[in-house]
Amino acid sequence: MNIGMRQRVVESIRANCESLFPGLARDCVEIEQIRQQRTIGLNITYSPRFVCTVKTAGTEKESRGLFVKCKRDVHKEYENMQMLWTRHYSKSHKYVIPKPLFLDKTNSFLFLERVNGCSLLDGFYGKWSSKTDKLKLLQSRVAGVAHWLVDFQNIYHSQDKRCIPDEMVDFEPNVNGLRGLNSADKRRMIGKMRMVIHSFPEYSETFVTSQFLPRNILFVEDDSKVCVVDFPKLTKGWPMYDFLTFILGIEKLELYPFISRENCENLKEIFVTEYFAKAKIVYDPELIENLWAAYVIADLRRRYQVYKGIRLKGFGNNVFAHKTVRRLADWSKK
Repeated sequence: MNIGMRQRVVESIRANCESLFPGLARDCVEIEQIRQQRTIGLNITYSPRFVCTVKTAGTEKESRGLFVKCKRDVHKEYENMQMLWTRHYSKSHKYVIPKPLFLDKTNSFLFLERVNGCSLLDGFYGKWSSKTDKLKLLQSRVAGVAHWLVDFQNIYHSQDKRCIPDEMVDFEPNVNGLRGLNSADKRRMIGKMRMVIHSFPEYSETFVTSQFLPRNILFVEDDSKVCVVDFPKLTKGWPMYDFLTFILGIEKLELYPFISRENCENLKEIFVTEYFAKAKIVYDPELIENLWAAYVIADLRRRYQVYKGIRLKGFGNNVFAHKTVRRLADWSKK
């Protein structure tokens, strides 16, 4: 454990207890437990996160949970979560985000109300209750995630209609730079993109979390609520960005030996079907495949540096990136 960071978190709680727990004096707050969270589901966290249990001795003694994020961009995340909470979620009883409590600007600590729940990833490796069939439980939860996303996007809609995101307009350099494809594959892929890109429907800008991944989604209160926990890159943009980010997140789970491809395909189908039904949009499988290809071509460069003339960052042994490039080649032949 990062002892120095842990001690700073403890000192910050004590120094700011009146902001964290209004109406309580400093000597009425006792820290029962503090531990560093090193994993979220199957993923290792690279920025320090702490889970704290604090006992308050007010009129009645009670234990309260705190979740502490420690990273440079917490200032922006606090502003984003404060805006969402005060304007849209403070009176919600169905879909939630963690309540932002306090920002320690000196130490770059963001204090959130702790949400007791399990992540979507936990369901894949036996941490969920076995009262019901695990696959059916996964399916119902993925459907809930689709509903959360549609409701989140309905919070804001711009008046202007746009045809395609800016990052996808100039796709030719991205395709030409892809590794693992021959020149014929690239020419065919560019031709296919030119043909399908004009068929994309118009869209209005909505809120975009930019990190709508399985590891950032929790299920709380007997699985009746969906809670999304990360908003450092909240912006306004293409509504399909979060939709496709989640689909790719499910596809990456296929790399784990204990997760079957059949289950992942099943969950993707449920998510897509529920999303389009909730959003009242006609479901077109071919359109979804074309949107996926356009998104991936733009996304590969950002995430894996899969391009010539750039020092590769992990692509050589990245099974998912290699697999995705080959799938793009197959898509261009259809």
